[in-house]
Amino acid sequence: MVHCGVIRQAAKVMEIENVCMRVNDKGIIKFRFMYRPEFIKEGSTILFREGRTKGFGVITKVHLPKAG
Repeated sequence: MVHCGVIRQAAKVMEIENVCMRVNDKGIIKFRFMYRPEFIKEGSTILFREGRTKGFGVITKVHLPKAG
């Protein structure tokens, strides 16, 4: 589940830089929203959670879907 401003939506982890991260570790994680597209600005604060695992960070890059 991803929380970013008023956005609350399930997301899939597409890539993760460090598989094992602990408290105060930094890494890059790529998400893809599962149900609908969302409007997110770079620099926005993000919180993600799965069970007891939680992460907090900043949106550094937004990838647009390929036109097809």
